[in-house]
Amino acid sequence: MKIELDNQGGLFGECSNKILSDFLSPNGKYQAYYFLRSCGVTTGYSTHISLVLDESSLPNEKGNIFIASVSDLKYVGDEGEVKLNVRWDGKNILVIEYPKEAHIFAKKSQYKNILIKANAKL
Repeated sequence: MKIELDNQGGLFGECSNKILSDFLSPNGKYQAYYFLRSCGVTTGYSTHISLVLDESSLPNEKGNIFIASVSDLKYVGDEGEVKLNVRWDGKNILVIEYPKEAHIFAKKSQYKNILIKANAKL
């Protein structure tokens, strides 16, 4: 029997996303989704951010710009997410502030024409 794992460590096809919040860019072109991803009982939750064109919905995939988790409960929100501050700073800059204690698995500095400023500040 062959068992395939997806790129988030869950059994293939078992991952799901729960949108916590979304942020429309000032020019209305992009949507930043802040979401919780679960890939089954053998993995914990992880917190993700994806940027998509505004008319697109969030795909059932890992975040395309930011992925983190945290073990210290004082940095965990009501849904099990890493507490983040997310905001647009102008039409082409997305700011993500996360706890210094967070475990960062992915952090991009740019996505297409969007500059991403992700910093440990909380």
